[in-house]
Amino acid sequence: MDSQSNVARCFGPEFVAEHKRRYGKRPSEQRQLTYDIAVDDEHAAWRQWLDDQLALLPAKTADALARRIWLDEHFWPVNFELAAGAGLRAAGLHAAGLRMAYEQGWDGLTPDWTVLSDEGKPVAFVEVHTDQPPANTFAQMRAWHGLVERIKAIPVPVVLQVASPTGGPVPPPDAGTARRSRGSCTTSLSSS
Repeated sequence: MDSQSNVARCFGPEFVAEHKRRYGKRPSEQRQLTYDIAVDDEHAAWRQWLDDQLALLPAKTADALARRIWLDEHFWPVNFELAAGAGLRAAGLHAAGLRMAYEQGWDGLTPDWTVLSDEGKPVAFVEVHTDQPPANTFAQMRAWHGLVERIKAIPVPVVLQVASPTGGPVPPPDAGTARRSRGSCTTSLSSS
């Protein structure tokens, strides 16, 4: 698309209000890790950049990416793919008579970006690789985040030291353990 002025924003004020309405009532430990980026004013320029990049893609493709972007597991890969496209555009491909296509199939493969000649023939393929942790890592991150958020709710400064009896990695707490940890700290503080 050449003109972005007539393209509706995906992540404008209506999105922020709806995202807050849908997820803002949840305790912070039960929200996606991307929630703050999706709603905080300090990240408005980032959301605008995402809108600008999506506006350059076909509507169906942009809609599919917009639905995936706020999921923890897809947030960085989608951002990096869009950034790669922005970088290719900034390199002046259009001025050189080249254009780009996002996720266009070629012989059974779907590279993230294809640089095309005036005749529509591929001159370069760009595949963006994001080194992602295993899927269960995001669940573990959310579990640790849940404990941190519960500890932050204690009205006095608290330091929680977590140690494994075996000296190895400590598994993340489940929600019940996080609740009990906060309750134990609060009870201990109120009886002091």
